[in-house]
Amino acid sequence: MKKIKLPLIAILLWFIVIVGFTQTNSSYPPPSANSISDDYQFDMHDDVQERLYLLSMDTNISPCDDFYGYACGNWKPENGGGTYQETLTKLDYEVNVELKQILRNVSQTTSKKYAAEVSDYYKSCLATEVPTTVEYLKWLETHEHDLQWPISVTQGNSIYQTPQQYDWIRMLAILRKYGFNDVIVHEAAVPKDTNPNILVLELGRPQDLGKHTMNNLRYDVVTGTLRFLMPEREYRTLWSDSQDLDNKLLELKTKYETDDEMRFTTVSGLNDQPWLLQYLSVLLDIHNLDPTMELVITNISYLRAVVDFLQTYNPRFVCEYLQLKFLSYLNYKQFKTEYRDCVSSTRLLFPLPTQWLFEQNHPELETEIDVVNKMFTKIKQIFLKVLNKNVYNLDSSMMKFFRAKLRTLQLRIVYLASHSLDELYRNLNLSPNDYYGNRLKIYNFNFQATHRHLNMRLRRNALEFLPLEQYDTASSLLPYILARQRSVLVPLGILQHPYYRPELPMAYIYSSIGYLLARQIVYEFTIADIDVGAYGQVFSYVLDMLIQNEDFRMDFEHIAQHHRGETEEVDSAINGLKLAYQTFKEDQYDENLLKSFFLNFAQIYCGTADASYHRPSQSTLNRKIVNFSVNHIGDFSRAFGCERGAVHGLLFWNKNDD
Repeated sequence: MKKIKLPLIAILLWFIVIVGFTQTNSSYPPPSANSISDDYQFDMHDDVQERLYLLSMDTNISPCDDFYGYACGNWKPENGGGTYQETLTKLDYEVNVELKQILRNVSQTTSKKYAAEVSDYYKSCLATEVPTTVEYLKWLETHEHDLQWPISVTQGNSIYQTPQQYDWIRMLAILRKYGFNDVIVHEAAVPKDTNPNILVLELGRPQDLGKHTMNNLRYDVVTGTLRFLMPEREYRTLWSDSQDLDNKLLELKTKYETDDEMRFTTVSGLNDQPWLLQYLSVLLDIHNLDPTMELVITNISYLRAVVDFLQTYNPRFVCEYLQLKFLSYLNYKQFKTEYRDCVSSTRLLFPLPTQWLFEQNHPELETEIDVVNKMFTKIKQIFLKVLNKNVYNLDSSMMKFFRAKLRTLQLRIVYLASHSLDELYRNLNLSPNDYYGNRLKIYNFNFQATHRHLNMRLRRNALEFLPLEQYDTASSLLPYILARQRSVLVPLGILQHPYYRPELPMAYIYSSIGYLLARQIVYEFTIADIDVGAYGQVFSYVLDMLIQNEDFRMDFEHIAQHHRGETEEVDSAINGLKLAYQTFKEDQYDENLLKSFFLNFAQIYCGTADASYHRPSQSTLNRKIVNFSVNHIGDFSRAFGCERGAVHGLLFWNKNDD
C-alpha cells in the first residue's frame, strides 16, 4: 500500500487539536458530544479548521441571542494571553516575532539606506532601557534654536528661564512639525478637492479633542516630570490651571461643532488673521509666504474665536500649557501599550520599510495576488448589481456618478518597490546612539514628507499619499482605503492565516479577506466618502442632493441614531459582510459550509476581556459588529434556526434583501 505523506504543518495542526481536546479545563469544559452534534456538524472539507472552531465556541450560549459569545466564548490566545488578546492582533504578534529576527540581521542582508535607518533606530531603542520623557524636551531645546521651554528642563538652571517674550503661536507651529496636532488648531496636508494629485494645507478646528487619547493631559506623566523641575505647590497649581484651560478649549471647540463653513482661499486671504500667517510662516520655514499659495480653512469662525480667547491669557502660561500637552503626547507615542516593545515601535515608525523587509522573507505571498485581485473584481461586480437596483429611485446622473466611482476603485496590493522607498527616505539620517533624537526626527520626517510637496502635482500612487502620520493605519496589516487616490490598499502580509489560507474552500476566504475587502468598497458609499467622484475629486453637493431623497434620508437618520459615534465602523461592517456573503453565494456557494462562513467571520473578531479568565468581552465594538452584521443576513437565521431580529435599512440595499 502506498504511504501518504502529510505536510509538516498539517501534522502540527492535528497535534494542536488533539492536545486541545484531551486537556481538561475544570472551569469551562468543552462542549459535550451531544451538544456538538446538535449545534454544529463537522464538514469534511477541512476537519482541522472545524475542530479549531469548536475549541473557541461556547455552545451554552445561543447563537440567536449572542452569536459573538457563541463563536468566541471559549477562545484563548495561543500564547497564553501574554502578548495579544484578539484574533485581530494575532497576526501582528506573529509578524513581530519574525521581524525581530530580521531586524537583528538587517545590516547583513541588505545594503539599502532606508534599511540601515531602520536598523539604527531599532538599535537605539534596545540601548535605551528606561526612556525618560523629559529627554525629548532637552533634545528639542538643543536642536530647535527658536524653541525655549518656559519650564526649564536643564538641571542646574533656575526653574524659569531668563525673562523673555514667550510666543505660543511660534511654539505651537514648531511642535506641529514633530507630529503634535489637534491642540488649539488642526493642521494637515490634504488632497485638493478639485485635483487629488495636489496637496494643499488645511487649517481648522481640532478633531476629536475631547476623546483624543494622544493629546489628553496625563496627570501621572505631567506631575511625574514636573516634580523634578519645580516645587510641589507650584506644579499642582500649574496642573489645575492647565486642566481649566483644557476644558475651556474643549467647550469652545464644541460650541462651533455644527459650523461646517469651509473656505477655499489663499495666503493673501488671511490678511485679517495675522496669527495664522505667523503660524504658517514658522510651520513651513518660509519668511515671505507666497500670497497665491492655496489653503483650505474648515472653520474660520472657530479660528477667530480661539485666538481672541487665548489673548485673554498670559502668553507664558499658554506656552506652559503647550509644554504639558506635549509631554503627554510624547508619553502616549512612546508607550502606546502597557509594555515597551522595540519591534512594535520600529513597525509603527517605519511602516513601509518594515513591510518591505517582511515581504523579502515571503516571496511565496506574491503568488496569491492574482487570486485576491479576481475576488476584488467579483465583489465589485456584485455591488454593481446592488447599485443597479436603485432602491432610492435616483435620477440617471446620480446613478452614473455612483457606477463610475465603483468602476474606478482599484485594488492595490502594497508590494513596495525598493527604489520608491529609497527616494522617500533619502534625507533621513538616524544614529544607533540617539533614541530620543531618532524618534523626533522620524516624527518630523513624516510631517515633511507631505508638507514639502504642498501645491505640487504628485503621481497618483506616490508614497506621500499614504497616511504616514497615522501610525496605526500605516503599520496595520488590515486593508484600508485612500478614497481620493481611488485605491483599496492591502498589505501583502495579511495574506496569511488567520485571514487567508489558499488551501481552504472559498467560504473561509470570502468570510475573512473577502469581507475585509468588501468593507472598504462599501465604505466608499458611506457618508464619509460618498461625495468623492470617480477620479478623486470632491463634489460636496452630492450628499445634499441625497438628503433631499426621503427614503435615503430615513435610512441615513436611522443609522446615525442607532450607531451614534460608531456609525461608519458598524455600518461598513454590516454592509461588508452582506456584500461578501452575496459574492460567495453567487461565486462558489456551498450550502454545507454555510455555518462555517459565519463562524469564520465571527472568529476573526474573537478576543478576551481578561487574559487570566479567557472570557469574551461583554461590551465591545467587536461584539456589536459581529451580532449586527449576521443579523442582517437572512441565511444566517435559517442556518442557525433563529428568528430573524429587527433590521434597519442599509444604504443602497433593500431592507429585507439577503
